[in-house]
Amino acid sequence: MIKRITSRRNSTAARQAGTAAGGIGGIIFALVWICFSSVFVAVGSKSAWRSLTQSAWQHVPCAIDEFQILDDPSQDEPFSVKLTFHYETGGRQHCGHCLYPPKAPTTKPPATSQTIAQDRDKDYEKLAALQQQYLTASDPVCLVDPQNPDTAALMVKRDDLWGSLAFGGFGLCFVGVGVGLLLQNIRQVRGGGGAENFPAAIGVPFFGLFAAAGCGMFCFISVPLVKHLWISQSWVATPATVQWSRIAISSGNKGGSTYKVDIFYQYTFAGKPYHSNRSDFIQASSSGRSGKEALVRANPPGKTITCYVNPNQPWEAVRNCGPGWSALFGLFPIPFMAVGIGGLWYLVRQSKSLRRKSLTGSSSGHAKRSVAAPPGHPT
Repeated sequence: MIKRITSRRNSTAARQAGTAAGGIGGIIFALVWICFSSVFVAVGSKSAWRSLTQSAWQHVPCAIDEFQILDDPSQDEPFSVKLTFHYETGGRQHCGHCLYPPKAPTTKPPATSQTIAQDRDKDYEKLAALQQQYLTASDPVCLVDPQNPDTAALMVKRDDLWGSLAFGGFGLCFVGVGVGLLLQNIRQVRGGGGAENFPAAIGVPFFGLFAAAGCGMFCFISVPLVKHLWISQSWVATPATVQWSRIAISSGNKGGSTYKVDIFYQYTFAGKPYHSNRSDFIQASSSGRSGKEALVRANPPGKTITCYVNPNQPWEAVRNCGPGWSALFGLFPIPFMAVGIGGLWYLVRQSKSLRRKSLTGSSSGHAKRSVAAPPGHPT
């Protein structure tokens, strides 16, 4: 009997030692995870802070002297802005040439900078909308760096701000997963178990990441897509002429590449010339190059095609206004939302179930102790 009890004690001690050792390893892993995820938070926060700081630059009235959009199909981002505007601050006249603030501090631009096209983009329509906005504004305003009045821009790139916030937010969710792992393993080392806290400590930030990603993509991808498909039913079919066509290549992080047909065309609406390179409402790239090369060969420069023009904003046009295959990309956020929201709902239900069982167990234990009390013993 004594040997059996001793054996059980040794076995229990061995299990506890193994659990503690596993907990220590888990703590080390969690700390490494948190440090690695914090890098994403720091990078995203720094970039977002830079965008917010630039948004707080001095708002100064300006006059637009030149706003041209140039195209060069040999460049990865074929469209660039040739911009000149002047403004006055501190009693001095200044000249600016930047659509967006420079990413790094710059000195006063050289005298020949007005001949240089800057601020490149892949989407002509985005730049055309900004061109229309500033050329028709009655009182345009530019942002002037208070530390260096020679540095100015017309606006802050919103994509950089939202992208930085999303990047840092995703990193913060991963930090939350690491903190959950850390707390669980600390409890395990102390002998307090902690497995029952695993879903709440780790599941909430994990599923929260999926839910946030899904909801964000749904708001910024699916909703605008449905809106464009709805309003495009009233767009006007208009003849257009192909200026150039090419295969746009996007290189992946692991060496793979995706391809997209990029056709730049000119059209006339209400007596005014316009340009666009938008084919669908979702500008998506995919694998497979041969079929896209055949489409490029079928649309050489000078060919007449049909595009669909927004009559209220004629600088907006698209070659295909129907729900093509690219419209399926609007369904991409749904799995993320399903996993995230479904996982959070499961954790809430599980938490309620565990709380109910705990209350039931406490009531049963109290009843058993009351029955087992000896006669005459106060309960």
